[in-house]
Amino acid sequence: MKLDDFIIEYPPTLIYSEQVQDKKGINFVGSGGKNNGVVSRVKCNPKNKLYKKGSITVPLKGSTMMAFVQPEDFYVAHQIAVLIPKKPMSLQLKQYYCLCLRNNAYRFSYGRQADRSLKNLELPEKIPSWVKTDILDIKGLDAPISSKSIKLELGKWKWFSYDSLFDIEKGYYNKRPVESGSVNFISASASNNGITDKIERTVIEKMYDGNCITIVNNGASTATAFYQEEEFTSSHDVNILRIKKKTLNPFIAMFLLPLFNLEKTRFSYGRKWRIERMKKTKIKLPVNDKNREPDWKFMEDYIKSLSYSSNLTN
Repeated sequence: MKLDDFIIEYPPTLIYSEQVQDKKGINFVGSGGKNNGVVSRVKCNPKNKLYKKGSITVPLKGSTMMAFVQPEDFYVAHQIAVLIPKKPMSLQLKQYYCLCLRNNAYRFSYGRQADRSLKNLELPEKIPSWVKTDILDIKGLDAPISSKSIKLELGKWKWFSYDSLFDIEKGYYNKRPVESGSVNFISASASNNGITDKIERTVIEKMYDGNCITIVNNGASTATAFYQEEEFTSSHDVNILRIKKKTLNPFIAMFLLPLFNLEKTRFSYGRKWRIERMKKTKIKLPVNDKNREPDWKFMEDYIKSLSYSSNLTN
């Protein structure tokens, strides 16, 4: 299925800095990935093309493919496509199209922008039945696995070097393989779980098993960490971590990820978080009373006590 249900327009260049700010004016949509892409409100200008609410905006650069349904009439910046439904369409169906578009973000980048290829993008052939229902059944989605209330006792935490806790391996590729396929390619990205492409299995020289954590070691997204459930391949801008003498699971991973992300302010292009530097880095974790070693069971149980933890058992 393609975007045949929409008229796709590529608006001419409209520069935000040339607009007049007006708190009660028209939404101006840019290529950002937050706030529905809305940069600000600007004064009404008859020379600008005004798009109607209910249309979908799709950035072709910047936060590429971060599609949004616009709730109000709007102006749009350059290099953003506007999808106008050809016939009446429910908000839920539009949101589904946005989800499909966002899931294709890994195909594009600054060097490979969506541009005119957007209209040829392949989408799922069949629209799921739940998309067509008026109300989604979300009952129970916020349920924790455990009803036990667990508190974080900060006095029972201890510093450990990464080298003492984790087996750390560097990602493989300096340049992504050419052929697209079905295997996740993890690179220096802060979105989409680090997936920036899908690679053909037969051309992959180095594969990594899932159930591990990937951490960006270079660039603007340094210290961004994700849990990888499935097998994957990766660029050398990623470090792969596995716990020593312990099998990782999604619950322990969800406890660790925010702690890894706290290191964002310490590393960058000029101070990369490569393996040798990561080995010497220290992390503070809860410990057990017996031998003052990391209390992995406590970390797992704590995450299980939080709302929405039942969604980690799929």
